Amino acid sequence: MDDQKIDIDEILGNDVKINSGDDIQEDALLEGLSQAQDDILEGKEKYEYIHSGKAMNERELLHFSSRNIVKMVLVAGPYESGKTTLMVMMYHLFREGLNKKLMFKSSYTMKGFWERSDGLLLNSGNSKPEIERTYRGAQDLFLHLGLVNNKNKFENLIFTDVSGELFSDPDFLKDLPDYFLDSKNVLLVMDGDAMADITKRRSTVHDTKIMFGNLIKYKIITKETNVQIICTKMDKVSQREDQADCEVYINTKYEEIKKMYEMHVAQMKLYKISALNLQESSESETLEQIIENCMEENDIQSEKNVTKKRRLSRSFERFGLRE
Repeated sequence: MDDQKIDIDEILGNDVKINSGDDIQEDALLEGLSQAQDDILEGKEKYEYIHSGKAMNERELLHFSSRNIVKMVLVAGPYESGKTTLMVMMYHLFREGLNKKLMFKSSYTMKGFWERSDGLLLNSGNSKPEIERTYRGAQDLFLHLGLVNNKNKFENLIFTDVSGELFSDPDFLKDLPDYFLDSKNVLLVMDGDAMADITKRRSTVHDTKIMFGNLIKYKIITKETNVQIICTKMDKVSQREDQADCEVYINTKYEEIKKMYEMHVAQMKLYKISALNLQESSESETLEQIIENCMEENDIQSEKNVTKKRRLSRSFERFGLRE
């Protein structure tokens, strides 16, 4: 057995000998460290920041925005209104090659999109497609899409996946972090299925009006905000015998909301969509148009009309890129 004893020193090569001519010089080492530090300060050293691929939390968003110009898109709406589904299908629009105007360039949150859309897959075992809902205590809140428009302009769009329960809480809106203030793009989501239900439609419209008013009250929506009201789940409306009457009701209530609040925003539009039916050209085109609207700049939203003092007062932009 002794003959079979393993010589650890031989395997690991631990018998190290240093000749006098090979001595490490402390001064040379310090000089090398000093040079490396200088290279870093002068920008000669390049670092790659690795993202987990999950939805970003607030800290990761601030880190990302310090190195990239971003455009926030606040997605607001009550619980189960279809906000997360809308965002997930924005990613699948490009993954499935249904885009015609915009080009997909990158996403640092692909895993975040996938985690929220597990229920769409055939092997999920679900009898019908389902999207994971965002829960009140969720920490990963921001989904990223890097897109190029038809003018070859690149934009980093950041969509907020905040629980719908929080938007019905005025205290939450009051204490909303300041990177939501003066939002340039807001998608206000209404549940089309609820709008078609005679027992739910009045409360749905009422809640939308209250939410809209509170977003204005707490300066999240301003006169520089592009508001898109997105009526979701229109596939369920299309299956109803009174489909035409339901759509008339939706249009009528949108006009009421527009009359109440259009003076407080830059512009307002209504889109009716069933995001899960992306394979239908009408649905994919509508979804792409919604995204494209978030990338547009109009005169009211232009940088020259936003004071430098206001921009620098927001912690979200304080660490951003400067011209």
